[in-house]
Amino acid sequence: MKTPLRRRPTALLAAASVLFALASLPLACSAYTGSLLTTDFGVIGTGEWVTSGPTMIEWTVSQNADGLWNYSYSFSSSTGGAARLVLELPTEITAADISNAEGNFRTFEVGTHHLRFSAREMPTEGYGIEVESMPDEVATVEFTTEYAPCWGDFYAMNGSSKGLSVNTVWNAGFTPDDWDPCDGASSGSLEKHVLVPTLLPTPPSPVPEPSTLLLLGSGLMGLAVVVRKRF
Repeated sequence: MKTPLRRRPTALLAAASVLFALASLPLACSAYTGSLLTTDFGVIGTGEWVTSGPTMIEWTVSQNADGLWNYSYSFSSSTGGAARLVLELPTEITAADISNAEGNFRTFEVGTHHLRFSAREMPTEGYGIEVESMPDEVATVEFTTEYAPCWGDFYAMNGSSKGLSVNTVWNAGFTPDDWDPCDGASSGSLEKHVLVPTLLPTPPSPVPEPSTLLLLGSGLMGLAVVVRKRF
């Protein structure tokens, strides 16, 4: 008479095979999304960008399988595009550290942005990426770098050369003393800041490793061999 126990080694082998297959898949990549709006006071500033409808910055930061990080930003308002958009960087990061820059901008530069007309109302001068001339109501910026994300600031403005109808906005956490949180990256926003590249030596949230699956799979394989020998 057949016994159902003879099917157990096969079941165990099948389970172990599934676990090994899962372990062999590419590592899960970290990904973070967030946004700040004038309507929730995450974005503050001057002009119609603040008084005439929501102005918003959104971001998505994700890590590739090769360890590089993709940064994607979208800035939108109800009253025209941005003449300039600045994203903070540590001074150690240069243009050579950034690749695959794309978006609906005319120029892409990395440098120090002073308290001049092009940075009217900026809380303090700062170093970072500056993109110019984004005529659409939604401005987009994307790039790739090896540097992992943490918290920093942004600034945007538009207006005429005579200083009329100037709109300026920045994240509410961007203050004259320019203090940024040191907490690891996460989705959402931390103390009204945006995610930007920093000099973190390792990703703030470790990429999951399949070691647990490998150990469990090895155990099941061993158990399956023992049970097969017994039956």
